[in-house]
Amino acid sequence: MLQEHGLDYEEIVLNQKISSRASRAVTGATTVPQVFIDGESIGDSEALSAYLGA
Repeated sequence: MLQEHGLDYEEIVLNQKISSRASRAVTGATTVPQVFIDGESIGDSEALSAYLGA
């Protein structure tokens, strides 16, 4: 969706260095992906779709 809307993004893949536990500590969410735009938490992919008006 981000590419379709011409938005640049950085993907951070959860792995041994960045765990789902760390992601949850930052976002409070248990689902992935978690999307941030200009440092603001948008939420998961459904929230991104709503944000973009898709």
